[in-house]
Amino acid sequence: MSDKTTRIPKEDILELLNELENEEKNNEPILHEKEKTPKKSRKKNNDSKKQLSFEGISLLRNSNKKKENSDRLNIKIGEAGSEERRRKDMDNRKKKVKRQRIIIIDIVMLVIILGMFLFVKCRNRDAFSDKGDYKNISLNGTWYKVDIDDMYVVKFTDENFQEEDVFHEKSNKGTYEVGNHAMKINNKVYSMKYVNEKSDYEDMLDENEGNYDLKNYFYVIDNQGNKIYYFKKEDDAANQLDYNYQTNAYYEKSGMFDENGFAIDEDGVLLAYNGDLKEVTIPSSVKAIGENAFSADFSRGLNTEKVIVPASVKTIETGAFSFSKVKNVVLQGGSQNVKQGAYDESEITVEKN
Repeated sequence: MSDKTTRIPKEDILELLNELENEEKNNEPILHEKEKTPKKSRKKNNDSKKQLSFEGISLLRNSNKKKENSDRLNIKIGEAGSEERRRKDMDNRKKKVKRQRIIIIDIVMLVIILGMFLFVKCRNRDAFSDKGDYKNISLNGTWYKVDIDDMYVVKFTDENFQEEDVFHEKSNKGTYEVGNHAMKINNKVYSMKYVNEKSDYEDMLDENEGNYDLKNYFYVIDNQGNKIYYFKKEDDAANQLDYNYQTNAYYEKSGMFDENGFAIDEDGVLLAYNGDLKEVTIPSSVKAIGENAFSADFSRGLNTEKVIVPASVKTIETGAFSFSKVKNVVLQGGSQNVKQGAYDESEITVEKN
């Protein structure tokens, strides 16, 4: 056998492995017997073999320990992974239960709200009567008529009526007939709307007594599209008359609108603009812009996007541009007194130059 290549007999390796196991068990030195009975023919090689055997066994032991450590690490990683999965599963179950609870609560709230709505609707289905067939309505009695800026006292019987203005200067009489959403007065047919806020609804508003007034009224629409109101209560008619003084219908009837759509009073206050221009320049004769002058709720400036206010305008009143379609207001001179709330409920950009 060559000195460069040394072969270790299988029996020696097995014997050394057994002795290694005994060493681990008894913690005693090993191989001393082996050293006492060496084979004569291989004495020189045996030392070399034993040395190599120790190195091989040491490598084997290290490999086994590494494998054991690796196995332990894999077990710990596996346990950690399992714990993480269990935690995630638990979190998912909690989230699912939470979502289910939220859905159940939403459904319960929806059912409650729907039930309340149906209850109120059933309870008050006759509180506001907009009758489909007006033929059974009785108008017998005294009513107060408001025709833009005029007020009349009207007395209806079964088929006849007689009216007189509050100043006893104008009077009229004739026949009438109520049909389906229509009313014929002296052979002229008008579209009709009837409203009766019944007394049984008043019981639900005891706490608001004085703040809300139940009304019984109807109105007809003339060929110009104006509403002519009839109220059972004189106070309701007076309130409607006050409101009408601010409407386009009143300004048109009184001839206040000029050819450009501006209604300007004798004090130089712009009361309303009902023109169609997208860009409007306020006339230099205007000293103030009045309340609701550009309010869409009053059908004013519906197409207007930009308003140029000259330096002659010194005051812009509260609500002048409230509920307006206007997007941009340019203040020339920049010294105008703009009252609080002038642009309320509107999306307006104000520029000064």
